[in-house]
Amino acid sequence: MTNERNINKKESQLYIYIILIIATGITLLPMLLSKSIRGDDYFFHLLRIEDIKNGLSYGHFQVSIMPESLYGYGYGNGLFYPDLLLYIAATIRLFGVSLFNSYKIFMSICTLIATFTMYFSARRILKSNNKALYISIFYVFAQYKITDLYVRAAVGEYLAFIFLPIVILGVYELVCKDYKKWYILTIGMSGIILSHLLSVFIVSIMCALLYILNIGKLIKEPKRIVYSIIAAITTVLLTSYTLVPLLEQMISSKFSVQEVDPFAYNRSIVFKELFTSDKVMIYSLGYILLFLSLIYIFVPLKKKNRFVTTCFIAGVISFALTLKTPLLHSICNNISIYNNIQFAWRLNLIATPLLAIALGYAVDALMPNKINKTIVVILISIISIIPLMTTVKYIKENRFKNIDLTNFSQKHSASIGAGEYMPEGASKNKLKKRGPIVTSNDKQFKYNNYNKKGTLINLDYKVSKDGSYIELPLLYYKGYTFEITSKNGSDIEKGQATHGKDMLVRVNLGNIKEGHLKVDYTGTTLMKVGDIVTIITLIFIIVYIIKRNKYQDTRKCI
Repeated sequence: MTNERNINKKESQLYIYIILIIATGITLLPMLLSKSIRGDDYFFHLLRIEDIKNGLSYGHFQVSIMPESLYGYGYGNGLFYPDLLLYIAATIRLFGVSLFNSYKIFMSICTLIATFTMYFSARRILKSNNKALYISIFYVFAQYKITDLYVRAAVGEYLAFIFLPIVILGVYELVCKDYKKWYILTIGMSGIILSHLLSVFIVSIMCALLYILNIGKLIKEPKRIVYSIIAAITTVLLTSYTLVPLLEQMISSKFSVQEVDPFAYNRSIVFKELFTSDKVMIYSLGYILLFLSLIYIFVPLKKKNRFVTTCFIAGVISFALTLKTPLLHSICNNISIYNNIQFAWRLNLIATPLLAIALGYAVDALMPNKINKTIVVILISIISIIPLMTTVKYIKENRFKNIDLTNFSQKHSASIGAGEYMPEGASKNKLKKRGPIVTSNDKQFKYNNYNKKGTLINLDYKVSKDGSYIELPLLYYKGYTFEITSKNGSDIEKGQATHGKDMLVRVNLGNIKEGHLKVDYTGTTLMKVGDIVTIITLIFIIVYIIKRNKYQDTRKCI
């Protein structure tokens, strides 16, 4: 009898997995069947993938500087914009897969993982396969999630959808259940940080809402707050390998940070336009989550789940903050940091999973027991596919393009978005006009045997006077180092490269008038410290989880 139950359980689980894979596959069909879909940030993210591949092929790891970007001068995107997950796509490229197919494979993998992180997180919270299945289907077909994939090509934000369910599960454990599982929130928030830094602020708003809505429980059990602080600290430590370079660069230099509209309010949504403008609806939650999630209100009080209720309220608040209202105007006017989100509708990132949880739960709670579960899944899928059809219609009219992606990093090396991470004083146009040349303040300067491989430059030079310097076709970021060897090999000088007014890498030659120069981006001491802190923290978390699981297994045996 027990064996039969186990077999039925496995068959039921397999049935759910197949449904989720099929549902995910349907959302990916427009991309898989097309030659190219040009989203808003499409070229930028393709360049990131291609230049990480270039960096790896040159033997660099980590690829902090995109070596072929900006006409070969290099763009320090990896110092500011976390790209760990993009190494998957770059590695696929290294195996000879075309750029767009690498992008397709990578985004498909991430979409499937996001589906299952939601399923397993929801199942763990609600202890129900059916509820988790319904929630996951609504999540898979969510309008804003599909828009991020096709219309915006917002790869960083789209990757955040993988970790959002883990963050929600982490908050659930800390607020409602076993607060000693604080590491779940650490894993989730670390994933958000390593996907898209701007989303960290937005997801922090979600966490704050969930904590505020559960303030009573936190006051009764202050240990939950203590362990939440532990989760926050370990998140910072775990991601220090990416946070330290960012902070060091921002402190040491000024950058051409994009001029942001002073009010996110100006990029908010007028509610009535949700019904009159397809373009506005594309960037919103979509009719399904927006209106059907309201059925959670009709779930009988006895059947309601306290944490799901807080998710529902937090989701409604999140959506409300995307609308052009006096409340949003006041927030944007008085809390300047809030404007960093740039577009008010970005809060749909958190409204999506929160309301998907509420809607999936409500469908299961309100559904009569006599109704066949398979029929329910089919009906949910048919209803949920509407946002995909709306998006496909929009991208057919506006986004399908045949784009030549050969020699991409050469043809589109300046596709760096707004160039937020260019040092102040540098100019795209000046770099393009200057070309890949080496210059000096010495009029009699000569050089030969020039070789550039990514950020590594080797050359032999000769100058006529002491105190000369050389400027190289590299855009300056802190971490460039040089090594000069005199012609006869008797003198070797090493040090940190500097820069001139155009922010090009400059090497002061001192009194070595003739010799060999080697320059490369090797990082800084602080960056190495950040790497070590990350490794130590990762080991600590792994050891903690293993010891905790052993302790629980021992208790079960007693």
